[in-house]
Amino acid sequence: MPAHNDQNTILVAEHEVHGIRTGVQAWLERRREVAGTRRRPQDKAMAVREATGASLMLDMGAAPDPDLVGRPSGQPLKPLIVLDRPYAPCASDVPDLKPLRLTELRMETHHRGFYLEARRISPVVSLTVRSWIIAQDEDGEVERLEVYLHTGVDDGNILESASGFFIKEPYLTINREGHTVLRIDHPTDLIAYEPHGEAYDDYPGPSRADSPNEDSAGTEDVILWLKGKGNAALKQRDLHSALTLYSNALATSSDSRGAVLSSLTNAILRNRAHVNLLTGRFEQAKMDALASLAAAPDEMDKHLNATAYFRAGCAAYRLRQFEEATRLFTELQRLTPDDTQADLYLLRIAMRLKEQATGLYGFGRLRSKYRGAAELVDAADYVVQTVVRHSAGKGRGCFAKHDLATGSVVICEKAFCVARPCCGQVRTALTYDTRDDQIRAFPVGLVKVLAEKLAKNPSCIAKIMELVGGRSKDTGMPVVDTFRLHDIVRYNAFAVPQSDGQSKEASTGLWRHAAMINHSCIPNIEPEFIGDLIIFRATRPIKAGEEVLHCYDATRDYNTRRTALKTTWDFECSCVLCMAESADDLEVRKRREELANKADDFVQRMSIPAKRLAIVKARRFMKAINATYHEGRYVGLPRTAAKAIEAWLAAAIA
Repeated sequence: MPAHNDQNTILVAEHEVHGIRTGVQAWLERRREVAGTRRRPQDKAMAVREATGASLMLDMGAAPDPDLVGRPSGQPLKPLIVLDRPYAPCASDVPDLKPLRLTELRMETHHRGFYLEARRISPVVSLTVRSWIIAQDEDGEVERLEVYLHTGVDDGNILESASGFFIKEPYLTINREGHTVLRIDHPTDLIAYEPHGEAYDDYPGPSRADSPNEDSAGTEDVILWLKGKGNAALKQRDLHSALTLYSNALATSSDSRGAVLSSLTNAILRNRAHVNLLTGRFEQAKMDALASLAAAPDEMDKHLNATAYFRAGCAAYRLRQFEEATRLFTELQRLTPDDTQADLYLLRIAMRLKEQATGLYGFGRLRSKYRGAAELVDAADYVVQTVVRHSAGKGRGCFAKHDLATGSVVICEKAFCVARPCCGQVRTALTYDTRDDQIRAFPVGLVKVLAEKLAKNPSCIAKIMELVGGRSKDTGMPVVDTFRLHDIVRYNAFAVPQSDGQSKEASTGLWRHAAMINHSCIPNIEPEFIGDLIIFRATRPIKAGEEVLHCYDATRDYNTRRTALKTTWDFECSCVLCMAESADDLEVRKRREELANKADDFVQRMSIPAKRLAIVKARRFMKAINATYHEGRYVGLPRTAAKAIEAWLAAAIA
């Protein structure tokens, strides 16, 4: 991931770093002391009062967020996230797990093979990087339930979306404030639901204490009532409630003993497909739409089938399944020849397939259309010029399949996921990773957006998780591993330049194919961005079979660059430029950097056209900087310290 710009830089004073480390180590020691001991019971009334008070104080803006740090150094407050003892998410569904009660829990234990069922009995306390409630099990025992980072669901908070929760393989620990908590790190470990019967509390028909009426007519009435409530929620843009109500209606239909009209079920499936499209659940949207198709349609059914094909086609297009989308929109065109929507989509798909095969995009048109940082570009991926295979000493890498000319497009790829300023998704935090004892500035906003997208489209999980190789295994169930997502973003994400100049923090994104490109301080490709489209062009001729390389960190100072590469990406560069610079005397490197800084200041002050004396001075800078480079070691190598003054001179004497 290219280095963040100055607006994303977080400066932490040495005493703050010491304070963070000391506090975290004390916290880890407290956890070690209680590991394996039985959970202590909590006072229910006191716990609820504490949650209610904390929620009210936050609403009034009168309570500090304990996760925020930074004020002593004068920096804006940033959240601190501690990455400690990574553990795998639960890979089983709730019916495959055994029930557990709060009284059976032990501290610092992942209760593998079990689940806990609990209900929310307090307001939700929403902090910057976590939310918590007081949860109660069926015995009346209570505990604090904390969800870390991945708290969102359909523009709301998952803890507010329902009153009941299944906690898969519950983990009981102590948080940094000393509270005993049920901690949720992986979004797929928490299942929100409405307890049985509560979804029907306001049903106007006969009592539904246990289950829907078993007679066909009664069941149909309930389904119609749930469908109507879902439609009303959709009209109010309460998408989460609409999705829940449509799902309850379908579950009621499948659980009934009587025959419910298939046309009603199909209508609900079409409606749910629409909501799934709006909430980014494209896989489920396609499944729902196709499941709603009438097998032997009459004229009315043909019109409804057309709607289903349209929604399925839109979902396939958003999943970038362009061939599948072609088939679905062709079916729509067959059913409704006069409908222009199918024609328009088929035209768009034809453009995507052409881009995918040829790399012809019309970049000028795209630049004029997508001016904001990380805007979502409607374009396909062009990756056919390269192939991913083993790279000696580097794991996997990208290699040219054909000879590539200078300036040619090597890779053009749309982001799999991007954190966008316009959507409030950009967020930088401090992370303290106890695995290597490093404190870093980290784009946690991208991790949140990425986790949400994967949770909503599970078939994508394996493709992303393989970006961190060597730790993947088939669990049989798609799960989102938060700790691996942190590593994936750390090693593979790109910072997106701010084109609008208005965003306070830089966007970041993840590109699956581009993530395979390895680093060199003497790259043969360089990136540019149009929205969330990354374009790599060759900076020199590249031979077939040659590895394509770009520069992760272009800092010209050798020591600074080496430290950044090691701290952020955990490797030491051994390219020929680094080998040459490593042989330089420390004083020589220091002198070179001083001269380069003076030359940079000169370039900033001197305008073009320039006076003769300015050109003479620039040439002296050039000569002095070049004198710091050993003539034998730097033959054919770039002299990065002279780059700025060299470019100024070329423009001044042109």
